[in-house]
Amino acid sequence: MHAVPATISANFASGSVDVATANTAGGITENISVTGMTIAGNEFSGGNFAVTHNGAVVDGTSFGTGANGMFYGYDTGTGGPDEVGGVLSHAGADAGGALTILAD
Repeated sequence: MHAVPATISANFASGSVDVATANTAGGITENISVTGMTIAGNEFSGGNFAVTHNGAVVDGTSFGTGANGMFYGYDTGTGGPDEVGGVLSHAGADAGGALTILAD
């Protein structure tokens, strides 16, 4: 297990969360994105997964996907949550994995 840069974007007005990761190792870049996760209270889930390997779309979802997370605390500066945590998992014929997100 190793750290991979990830970006998480929450749009509370539309009630959606998007996550994007990019990992480059040994000259190979793999990207995982989950778009359109639905916010319900302080939780989010669902969404559409896309997995690429060196820019080419691969099957990383046909065996199943899962995305769940929560917002924590309150940031007085932004008027929104202070932290976010979540777990994303995917499996397909070409790729599979799990990603844990912890962000402040």
